[in-house]
Amino acid sequence: MKIYQKENIFQGKIVWMAEHKDENGNWKLDTKNPNENLRLRKKTGLVILFNLKWDDDQKEWNCGQIYDSREEDTYSLFAITEESNTLKLRGFIGFRCLEKQQFGNVLIDNQVFQIIY
Repeated sequence: MKIYQKENIFQGKIVWMAEHKDENGNWKLDTKNPNENLRLRKKTGLVILFNLKWDDDQKEWNCGQIYDSREEDTYSLFAITEESNTLKLRGFIGFRCLEKQQFGNVLIDNQVFQIIY
């Protein structure tokens, strides 16, 4: 995922997938999207992180959302930097204590960060 700044918020899109094509050589699509009009979008290039803002008081990014195309869900999102090259993205539905996390890499300003989301 590449995270980039658009005005005063951050967004993220999928820039690489280990298997970006299916067994027939076709691009993997967002076929499980609840919105039928969006199901023909390629997963590679798909914007999945929205509206993440830096909160100087909390020392974290918050107010964001992240879309999980595998589970057809959009989660509320906050993120913290744990180490120099680790960004922890935490998605949740409802209450922040009900968090979901996974691992991956993210690119911010041409620097690769390991992410936990």
